[in-house]
Amino acid sequence: MLLEAVLTFLLTFVITSVSTDVRAVGQAAANAFGGTIGLVPPARGRGRRAKSSDQNAGNRGPRWSRGGRR
Repeated sequence: MLLEAVLTFLLTFVITSVSTDVRAVGQAAANAFGGTIGLVPPARGRGRRAKSSDQNAGNRGPRWSRGGRR
């Protein structure tokens, strides 16, 4: 949980810094974004992937949008 908070802060800090700094344009901005995006997923580890299941594939959205019973 602490790691998640630190990584979220880091990503938010980089996005805010690059978007508000007039000197960070072009290649510098791309390097800042790319470096942060490249750092965050490996730091989170393999066990944090979202689980997807074929059983739950049809259970998304309101029932009326799936054409089911009302």
